[in-house]
Amino acid sequence: MADLKFSEMNGLGLSENLSLDFDFIPAVKDDGYGNFSNIVVTLRNIIDSINAEPINPIFIKQCIPMACSDETTDLTTGLKITFRMPYAMTLTEVRASFTTVSLYPSIIDIHCNGVSIFTLGNLLTIDPEEYSSVTGTPYAFNDNYLPDNSEIEVYLTDIGAGTPKGLKVYIDLS
Repeated sequence: MADLKFSEMNGLGLSENLSLDFDFIPAVKDDGYGNFSNIVVTLRNIIDSINAEPINPIFIKQCIPMACSDETTDLTTGLKITFRMPYAMTLTEVRASFTTVSLYPSIIDIHCNGVSIFTLGNLLTIDPEEYSSVTGTPYAFNDNYLPDNSEIEVYLTDIGAGTPKGLKVYIDLS
């Protein structure tokens, strides 16, 4: 492993230090004096090829899973978990699941800074005798932007006469 300073590498115009493990770059060898001159050619070729090709943005899908209860206690309605967003993100999908199903529909609401993220009447639903909201009534977002440090609250708003257990909620972000 060696540290190279890009600004010292024949004017590549970069000034950050980079640690490279040259064992993984077969074309780059130390000449015995700590010189890695052919790395300049390799890096310049990489930079040139990046500049020559248009770069499409890469959207990385992320998921924040939340355990909203333990696995064995019968659930009741009300606030189940509160946390703060670690960074601003756009919400793309939400899901919920139980480890023990209910014989009745269950409804989950998620609030961002005190306001539901769903439109009225289109909350997240887990159908009777289902483990997941995937088969539930389609939900609709009221607002799918979650600002940095916003307070997120998950409520179990209705369980009918059922006794589900092990609530988990997953929020997918991009």
